[in-house]
Amino acid sequence: YASAIALGVTAAFKPFPLLFLPFVALVGGKNFFQQAKIALVGLIVYLLIIGPFLPSIGFRNSALLASHTDKTLFAQIPISGAFAIPLFFLLYIFAVWICFANPKRFGLANWFLIPLLIFYSLVHFHVQWLVWLTPLLILLLVHSPKVFIPPVSVLLLSYIGMILLFEPSLNIDLFSPLVGYTTDFSITALIDRFYSAKVLGNLIRSIFAATSAYVLYQLMQNQRKSPTP
Repeated sequence: YASAIALGVTAAFKPFPLLFLPFVALVGGKNFFQQAKIALVGLIVYLLIIGPFLPSIGFRNSALLASHTDKTLFAQIPISGAFAIPLFFLLYIFAVWICFANPKRFGLANWFLIPLLIFYSLVHFHVQWLVWLTPLLILLLVHSPKVFIPPVSVLLLSYIGMILLFEPSLNIDLFSPLVGYTTDFSITALIDRFYSAKVLGNLIRSIFAATSAYVLYQLMQNQRKSPTP
């Protein structure tokens, strides 16, 4: 219940933590009734905090349903002229069903890895957001270093490539108030002389997405072979 409350509070600042709530409820509850209560506690806390701000058009347009939230819907499978299936939510809901079937398959930290890796693979995210994933990857490496050191190393290298090809004002320049000057570490202009920086960025993100899928595959394969957080 404390975890559900914490997620409700953090979701009031950024709705993304609500995606962890089903996993907390399924892993923490002993039966369906208790699982439903845990999820409800998190949702009630979230609604109590944002409730006073809901009448505000500015809050609804700029915070609750800001334009950047549409990024989770961008990668889609078209099924008709008017309808499409968002890939992120397709895989996320599938993961929730797997957790529903066997919530003790592995620890809560590893369940949290799943929506994060799916998100980073299918959404154009700001590179500083990867810090959300860092503690979970460290736990993964501590418990199964031989299996996960190679793919996690590739994730790190891909991440560095994303930083160097990303808009500097959203990564390196965040530290400009500390160093007192602005530094542009983006290599986009240099790459464009010889090759399309956009295409290279897409290839790097493909490597990141494929490696994320491999990490999830290994997670499923090793859940009985070694202890997990």
